[in-house]
Amino acid sequence: MVPRYRTLNAAIIIFMLGEFKLVANMPLSFQEVLARTKYVALDFELTGLDKDNDRIIDIGFVFLDENFQVLATYETLLDPERDTGPVHIHHITNEMVAGKPKFADVAEEVAEMIDGKILVGFNNGLDFSCLDREFKASNYAFRARTSLDLSPIRSDPRFYETPKYEKVLLAVMESQSVQHRALPDAMEAALLLPAIVEFAVEHPTRVPKAYQPSLVERLPIAVGE
Repeated sequence: MVPRYRTLNAAIIIFMLGEFKLVANMPLSFQEVLARTKYVALDFELTGLDKDNDRIIDIGFVFLDENFQVLATYETLLDPERDTGPVHIHHITNEMVAGKPKFADVAEEVAEMIDGKILVGFNNGLDFSCLDREFKASNYAFRARTSLDLSPIRSDPRFYETPKYEKVLLAVMESQSVQHRALPDAMEAALLLPAIVEFAVEHPTRVPKAYQPSLVERLPIAVGE
């Protein structure tokens, strides 16, 4: 079922619960964005680090097409029905989530947005465990059919020492105006994705075996200009 939403203007679609923003000069409908999307870069802020008990309080998605072009973003705060946890890390207070939707309220629209997409992020294990649990509690099945964890290469010193990635890294730094929130962290993954794919293809020995072939064989072998 298509989530209920209304168009605020040519660039912003307001869902009943979350905010879906199109990039500039991209007059696409919600369904057109989903049809073009191949990758969803994502991040969640949580009430803690316990995969069995902690709750999602902030969702950030960046939608990219097969050429790594950013099409749109989605973000929403969630009421975890408990204390928001380490405010010094995510800067999300109890007051900020008061009156916000619960995960069950957004489960349908979130499921539609990520279904069949390649999910991209950093250290995906904790986020995916919490997402799986939240979906199950909402009677939705979650399976990351294809996912990509950028962490091994993002932390590789050789990646940061490669001159041609300097502009990408500067763009990432500029995107981090709000640290440790879900959407800026998802945007970091989106900005780094093409460079990391290119680096992995050019330096396959730098990719940990645990991430082969998911990082190389399931993604394009070349990045467009």
